[in-house]
Parts: sequence; structure tokens; C-alpha cells
Amino acid sequence: MGRANLVAARAGLDPVPARPHDPAAGLGDRRAGAGAGLGRADAVACDWAQGAEWTLFLLFLVWAADTGAFIAGKALGRHKLAPRVSPGKTWEGAAGGLVLGGLFAWLAAGWFVQPVVSFVAVSLVVVIFSIIGDLTESMLKRYAGLKDSGQLIPGHGGIMDRMDSITAAAPVLMLGLGLLR
Repeated sequence: MGRANLVAARAGLDPVPARPHDPAAGLGDRRAGAGAGLGRADAVACDWAQGAEWTLFLLFLVWAADTGAFIAGKALGRHKLAPRVSPGKTWEGAAGGLVLGGLFAWLAAGWFVQPVVSFVAVSLVVVIFSIIGDLTESMLKRYAGLKDSGQLIPGHGGIMDRMDSITAAAPVLMLGLGLLR
């Protein structure tokens, strides 16, 4: 039993199934090394031939969370998340982002042959960090006295407003996939 399966079993989660197309399947703890393999590309719970699919998953996960946050925030938003940093963001919007992001991750778990509960949990942490990335970029803009970070994408606050969530979420997804291994 690999280290991730031991951790999953202790946490009451589904074990990570070995996939026959994974060239490193069966190497178990030898791949993990120090730090449970964090930071090691060969210890990540995905087939790197699916790199484009993982990238699209990250983009669609963040976009689903942004969409859920926008819809829930507009419809239900009453409690400000960080009023001095980003006055339009609400706790209700953040919850909506988590719901839609979790739903998307639940649907994607089958595509990537991942244990559903663990995969959705990792994806929800990724969504939380995408929200933190968005707030961080907003904080930096406020500190610099800017409304938009550029004019490349009119009406969207600049290219950084499109990338802030993704930039924060990408490394968290990689680490999370490493923990799923």
C-alpha cells in the first residue's frame, strides 16, 4: 500500500487506484521519497500525457468557481468577504464558487479516474486558493492605486485579472495531485 493510500485510509477516503497506463505504477513509497513526493513531477497522480487535459481542468475549475461566485454573489450576496480589498466580493459568492467548483470537480473525477471524495476535496482547496489569488491581486492593485491592471482585455480589468486566480491555483493543484498519489 502506497503512502497516499495509507493517508487516505486514515482519513476515511477512497484509496487511490493504480492505473495500468501509469508507467510508474507500483513503485509505491520508493517514488515518494522525503516529503511524500511533494515537488517531484514523477510522484503526481496523473499521466503527464494528459498535460493539456489537466491544464484545461484547472482553467475550467477556476472559471466554474468564478462563475458560481458571480451568480451567487449577485443573487444572494449580503456579507462582504474583504470590503477594503475587493468590495464586490461576498461570502455568499465564495460559497457559490465552492459549490459550482465542487460540482465540476465531481464530474471531472470520472474523466481522470480519480477517487471522487479525495479529488473533490483537493479541487475545493484549489478553488479556495483561486479566491485568495484574486483577492491578493486586488490588494496589490489597491496598494498601487490602480483600478485595472492593463488595457489588453477591455472591461475585464486587465490580463492580471484573468490570470490571478489561475496563478494561485495551479501550484495548489499540483501539490494536491501529489497527495492523491
